[in-house]
Amino acid sequence: MREAGIQTKAEYQFAHDLLRRSEIQAEIKRSRPAFGDLHFRLAEESIATLRAMANADITQLYDADGNLLDPQEWPADLKLLVSGIEIEERMQGEGDGAEMVRTKKVKLESRRA
Repeated sequence: MREAGIQTKAEYQFAHDLLRRSEIQAEIKRSRPAFGDLHFRLAEESIATLRAMANADITQLYDADGNLLDPQEWPADLKLLVSGIEIEERMQGEGDGAEMVRTKKVKLESRRA
């Protein structure tokens, strides 16, 4: 209210008075159905996303050999669940026989949250 330049001791009273004005009520009545449809569509999309996340199969992040796929190849619902990836690299063995070993761990968001 102050940002709009309205000076009043009781902003809630001003808002209440605005909502009682006939032109404001008419605009709310006119636009309410459109907002209802929009909210319904957004709710349906959110429910579908949450359902996909709850039923996500984490094995789809890996190839047949157990290697982590490129994130661009991950299904969209699984991308939403991933909160991070840890990659640990270490040398195994000695001399010419040494090889780099990578361990990749995928951290997921809590499905409950």
